Amino acid sequence: MGRLSNPPETLEHLSEQGCHGSPPTSRETPKSPKRSSDSPGPRDSNNNGQLSNPVSMALCGDDDGANSPTSGRSTRRPGPPVRRRLTPSQLEALAARYQSGRSLHDLAREFGVHHRTVAEHLERLGIARRVNLSKLSAADVTRAATRYRAGQSLAIVAKALNVDASTVQRALKRAGIKIRPRPGTEHR
Repeated sequence: MGRLSNPPETLEHLSEQGCHGSPPTSRETPKSPKRSSDSPGPRDSNNNGQLSNPVSMALCGDDDGANSPTSGRSTRRPGPPVRRRLTPSQLEALAARYQSGRSLHDLAREFGVHHRTVAEHLERLGIARRVNLSKLSAADVTRAATRYRAGQSLAIVAKALNVDASTVQRALKRAGIKIRPRPGTEHR
């Protein structure tokens, strides 16, 4: 058992400090308790925190915890997040799966780590990160330009190429093709 910083024999009692027994000042009037004798008083040991801090049965060791405010939820202890270390064999598997085309987020879920952790491991292993490849090849951009010049909308061209309209718009702008204003916006 640890030692108290202030052993009880060295502590002054409140009455020795003048807190009890001192007469009230002229502004203070002594107040008598206005409780009936059968109601529990503030010093009643059965009444501690009864109204201001109800104690959860789950905290008192209740087995079912049905009345607990946290029933149905996981109880997470406060503190730093769990730091999981990957073994050398896991790092090899991580690198192989990344090089076979798996994404950082997929690997992070699989290995139970953050996606930035996966990226840092790959960097330490000297594996270059993949860049986002263009969704449209040069032939796709040529087909998109032909359809767009023929009068099709960005949305229709995009649907034909199985991409989003904004992808087609960016590719056409890079190719130097002027984008038509949206219908109804010419006069603005």
